[in-house]
Amino acid sequence: MHIGSVQSHGSNLSVVSTRTAITISSSEQTTSSMGAKAGDLLELSNEIDPGFARSVIVETVEERLQAALADAGIDISANEILAGRATSVDYPVDNSPEATARRIVEFATSHLAAHKRNNPDLAAEQQVEEFAMLIKDAVETGFKEAGGLLSRLGQISGSVQADIDQTLDLVNKGIDDFAADALTELSEPALPADAEDPTRAI
Repeated sequence: MHIGSVQSHGSNLSVVSTRTAITISSSEQTTSSMGAKAGDLLELSNEIDPGFARSVIVETVEERLQAALADAGIDISANEILAGRATSVDYPVDNSPEATARRIVEFATSHLAAHKRNNPDLAAEQQVEEFAMLIKDAVETGFKEAGGLLSRLGQISGSVQADIDQTLDLVNKGIDDFAADALTELSEPALPADAEDPTRAI
């Protein structure tokens, strides 16, 4: 039995906040049929479910990113936060490190334009580099906090820990690739609006 994998009608284990704990809600009827109190669920299971680990990581990292961006003067709308949270506590089919990393990278890198607007005095290259450093630091903090929470909730198996480590590596690579692409675009001269595309076939 895995922590985070219990779901039965009136009884479910859900992430309310990765910064607090988990809450267990259960009807008396379901509790009776299970022959145990809802509070005993954690005692019956000591291994972290991969999907649960993924949801904790995503939510915690997004919280750290939101805090870091807010400290940097980047206002994230309520709709953006809710859109991120809408799937943070779900258990999607694709729990792979690649899918989880892609989700985090897309959320983290979507605020570069806002960072540039808030730092108009910086050179374009410095805007990109500082933004990449900002979100990478937040990601590192988020993964560390998520790992600490998961280790307190249960046992992290070798395969789950490997997935967590791979996800972090992929997130860092995704941010590095994003920054490299942004810097490459800055180094390429822009064509005049009325200029013809030299690669277009005549």
